[in-house]
Amino acid sequence: MKQKKLPSEGLRKRISNVVHRAICEETLGDGQGLCHLYCRVGKVVTTALTGHKYAFQIGEAMVRRNEDYPNYRFLSINPSEKNGQFHAWFVRVPENMDSDTHFRIDNIDDLEMVDLSFRHFPGLAKSVGLEWQRSNWPLFFWGTQRELTRLGVGFKCDATLLENFKFRDFELIEKIIARAKLITEGKSPPLPEVFFQLDPNDGKFILRLKGQQSRKVTLNELESTGLLSAEELEECRNFAKNWK
Repeated sequence: MKQKKLPSEGLRKRISNVVHRAICEETLGDGQGLCHLYCRVGKVVTTALTGHKYAFQIGEAMVRRNEDYPNYRFLSINPSEKNGQFHAWFVRVPENMDSDTHFRIDNIDDLEMVDLSFRHFPGLAKSVGLEWQRSNWPLFFWGTQRELTRLGVGFKCDATLLENFKFRDFELIEKIIARAKLITEGKSPPLPEVFFQLDPNDGKFILRLKGQQSRKVTLNELESTGLLSAEELEECRNFAKNWK
């Protein structure tokens, strides 16, 4: 299958910058660990600015973290029901496929693949106690599957996970998309005062206040801040209830 021409380098950089900025501003963080947001928002922004169809992909990632051939060391993100880990990226849909269907697209050397969260692999490795010994690591990847392999990176889509994956933070995604749209229009929307998100690993909430570091809090502690509206508090209670 012959791969269509990639968007221009300038447009690729612009999309990467817009998506990263929108995610960081809306979550009051640095974007690490939010590959699904980079993927979902990036897919929407890219389609809007290029007119091309792209599809969400989710599964396994293997990333080489050193240059010491042949003694390569890898960062592995291997999905399973127990660990809840996954990596997400998006790909350009071949013309004979339906972009509205969840399907696995890989094993095509010239497939256009996009990972706007690429910048976070060094930080992810260090967060689990692994050394990162590669220099000049790109902020994003936008190229063919063949080029990804040359970088020492492999993505493998998990068909079952893809079919069953459900985004839980639709409201946040819509806020980020709206912010990204304003940024592409040259506007600078104000930062939110507070961001909160349920950590599925322990049922606590990640709380970030503008200009402060994030911290873990319980539902009671979150309620006692007085920073959330009645609707937001009800949302938090529902999150906590569903987690249990």
